[in-house]
Amino acid sequence: MKRGEVWMVNFDPQVGAEIKKLRPTVIVEREPFTRLRRTATVIPLSAAYAKTEFPLLIATRFMGQAGVAVIDQLKACDKRRFGRQLGRLSDAEMEQISQALVDLLDLA
Repeated sequence: MKRGEVWMVNFDPQVGAEIKKLRPTVIVEREPFTRLRRTATVIPLSAAYAKTEFPLLIATRFMGQAGVAVIDQLKACDKRRFGRQLGRLSDAEMEQISQALVDLLDLA
């Protein structure tokens, strides 16, 4: 598992406003953390939004479909929740996601 890769993750069971169901996610943490931990930090991807809203929704294109990375649903997931790998996001998309995380978490 590496930063920028897209994997299917099962988010059920969920509580309240948490993202739910089996959906694609992008891994946002870097090596060596993804290798050393039993969890991986991910951001869910969704096709349910018609527009982007920085820093909460970042435009992505994956498997020929437009969608968004739902930045405020950042989550550490046990690797047992992961299904198959689907591919990876572009370097440009990952840079936008990184900038959105800096803004959302006030890391600058």
